[in-house]
Amino acid sequence: ALMAGILTGDFIALPLLTVLTGTLVVLLVLLLCVRNQWNRAAFFLILLLLFIAGLFNIQRQLYLVHQNHHIIHQADQGQVTLEGVILSADQTSTENNALTVRCLRIIQDNSDRPVTGKLRLVVPANLLLQYGDLIRFHSKIKRIQSFHNPGSFNYERTLNRQGIYVSGFVANAAGIVLIRHNSASGIKLKLESFRLQLKQLIYTNAPSPQREILEAMTIGN
Repeated sequence: ALMAGILTGDFIALPLLTVLTGTLVVLLVLLLCVRNQWNRAAFFLILLLLFIAGLFNIQRQLYLVHQNHHIIHQADQGQVTLEGVILSADQTSTENNALTVRCLRIIQDNSDRPVTGKLRLVVPANLLLQYGDLIRFHSKIKRIQSFHNPGSFNYERTLNRQGIYVSGFVANAAGIVLIRHNSASGIKLKLESFRLQLKQLIYTNAPSPQREILEAMTIGN
């Protein structure tokens, strides 16, 4: 039932109010069935709840986009200054890295206001940025778009499922400022710090191309 909800939600978009209303109705009827020991009906309603949970899970990012403070509303508005925390950093080429940034605030007219949502930010590979860094950057914001080639990988859809609807680009170090390290917390921050230390150890003691092979085998870069 959960998988059926996920598959259905992947093709059919329902308004949030409809999903919440349906969930409330099912819960009330389920309580009535349990109270009266209508076991078969209760079992069916539990499956229906799992279906709704799967539907909501696959569409929750779509619901968040409609919030007034979501970063998607800054797309195609020219250059903006944003602050956010790095959630991941992946090397896409020898020249560039792709950062996933959780946006926190936008700075305009010497004042700031909160924003939400994730952004894919392409930066030069020589910038030493990592998970948990709080950064400020200046960039144009654009919607994620696929190449629309027949039979091609749906790039836009894949990123949208991860909650990423917009992207930005920083050409050089002048367009980005590191405010502070370790703005995130928890186990992932410790793991990412360990991965960075291990990468530095490999690059210090191994020549190319052995170090790139070791890096891929040990830390997955």
